[in-house]
Amino acid sequence: MPKVFLSHSSKDTKLVQKINSHFKRCLIKTWLDESDMPGGSHLRNTIEDNIAGSTIFMPLISQNFCESNWCNREWNFAIEEEDVLCIPIMLIDEEFWKDQSEKIQTFLKRIQKQWKYINFDTYQFDKSIEQVEKAIWTNEPIRIHPIQVKEISGQTVQEIEFEILNQPLPTNMLKTWDIRLEDHISTQDKDGKSITRGIPVAFAGRLPNWIYTYLSIPFYNKRTVYIYNQVSNEYICVYSPEPTTTGTVLSI
Repeated sequence: MPKVFLSHSSKDTKLVQKINSHFKRCLIKTWLDESDMPGGSHLRNTIEDNIAGSTIFMPLISQNFCESNWCNREWNFAIEEEDVLCIPIMLIDEEFWKDQSEKIQTFLKRIQKQWKYINFDTYQFDKSIEQVEKAIWTNEPIRIHPIQVKEISGQTVQEIEFEILNQPLPTNMLKTWDIRLEDHISTQDKDGKSITRGIPVAFAGRLPNWIYTYLSIPFYNKRTVYIYNQVSNEYICVYSPEPTTTGTVLSI
C-alpha cells in the first residue's frame, strides 16, 4: 500500500489539507507535517525518517514551496532516497514560469528535465486529483477508490470499491499486501478515521472471494459488511453483529 509524504509550504495548507482528506477517503496513508509528530520529537530527524519511510514523496510545487528553504531541504533529501518515488505536483502554470525569479525558474526547469510531474489545476480539483490518484496506484496490484456514502434499498452504506490493476494477483499477496484496514476503522467519534462508526460497509469491485474474506476480518464485531454480487447486481450481507441482518440483500 502506498504511503505518501506530502511536502508543502505552510502557506499552501488549505489546498494540501483538501488533498490529504481525499487521500484518506482512498485509504492512502499520508504524512502531512509536524502535526503528525509526537511530542518531544526532533523536527528534522523525524521528517527525514518519514520521507525515507514513505513509498512516495509528493511535493506541491508552488511559488511558496520554491521560496521555502525548508521545502527545498526536504526535496534535496528525498531525491537521494532510491526507494522513494518522487511525484511532483505542479501548481505553477507553465505560462507563468517566465514571470518567476531566476532562482525559481532554474528550479522549475530542473524538475521539467528530470521528473515527470503532474499539472494540478485547483479550479478543476476533481479532474486533477484523479490524475494524482492514478499515479499513486500505478505500482500497486489493487486500487482503492474514494469511499462513498450512499443509500441502497433504503440502507445507508459506506461503499469501498476495489479495482485490480495488475493481473494475475501474486499468490503470496496476503503476505505482502499491507492494507491494514483496521488502521482506518473509526472506534470513536471524530477520531479522523476514514471508515466511520454506525454505518455498514459495502465492498464493491471485481475481486476474488478470498480477497473479500480477508478484507472482512477486521470488521468482525465492529460493522455490518455487504459484498457486491456482480451476477445478481445486489449487495449481500456476509456478516453483521446483528444475526438477523446476515444474509439480507440490497438490490440496486
